[in-house]
Amino acid sequence: MGLTPRSHSWQWGKARAQMQVTAVTAAAPLLVLGVVAAILLGFSWRGLLWGLGLATLAAVVPSLLVLLSGRLSSNLADPTLAGPATTVLHLRAGVLLELARLGVVTLQDVQLRDAVWLGLGVQSLNVLVGLVLYAGIVTLRPSPLDLEQAAAGCSDSYSYGQGVLGFGRNTLVEVGLSLLLALSPWLAFVTVPVGAIWEALTGRTQTTPRTRAR
Repeated sequence: MGLTPRSHSWQWGKARAQMQVTAVTAAAPLLVLGVVAAILLGFSWRGLLWGLGLATLAAVVPSLLVLLSGRLSSNLADPTLAGPATTVLHLRAGVLLELARLGVVTLQDVQLRDAVWLGLGVQSLNVLVGLVLYAGIVTLRPSPLDLEQAAAGCSDSYSYGQGVLGFGRNTLVEVGLSLLLALSPWLAFVTVPVGAIWEALTGRTQTTPRTRAR
């Protein structure tokens, strides 16, 4: 059976509300930490751009790994193996991304200020995607059609605190990993395994329009 107009309206309102929560909760901690970093250390365009580049790489690495590994691709398609295969995928992606971070920090002689903005830049992609998706859904349907759809938006209000904490935690981890490498490239012996495990636990390379920070 197809969706009734009212149930479709409610689902649209729910999706719009989730997009709004994601956009706000991703932007809030990045904005606060960015203001603090700018006041204490100053602004670094090159650090921010390197972070955006690393975030873009993080978005495509898992897909590339799947394309390059037929066995991994088949395991992901098997419901009985999808869980372990996903963990392996994120572990591999995490290692590659931390090696890429190490390469940026060492080759560009990144200082502490740049390292902070590199970490902030990695998370900025989540903010951009969240804002673009929310702007798109608002453009498609600028206002709720009925009270039921409006209620769907209100029902997600509790998620704001959880989302801010989640994205704030992720941003601090990105900044911390970058700072460790800026202090000493030899700390890659710490950042690579930590980054890989963090990737496996949170799937941070997947930018999704969910209220739960990834």
